[in-house]
Amino acid sequence: MLVESRRRYKPKKAKRHFKLAAGKARFVSVHLDRRTWKTYRHRKNLRARITVTMMTAAGKVRSTRTVKLHAARRFDKKKKKKGRR
Repeated sequence: MLVESRRRYKPKKAKRHFKLAAGKARFVSVHLDRRTWKTYRHRKNLRARITVTMMTAAGKVRSTRTVKLHAARRFDKKKKKKGRR
């Protein structure tokens, strides 16, 4: 008797590379696929571990920390402002 089994879905790790000058800040968007988002969306605080690699006089230095993620702000383009004609 043959039985077919499904493999368990493992959420994918999202990666995003960017460059930033010292002392500057930037919003970095990370796209998750639908199944990964469904896995994590019910959590109250969504956190991610980030690794920052910096070039110093001594060479490359890595720093790792955990940050809180926020959903992207989406603006409804169809919604019109009242009072303007």
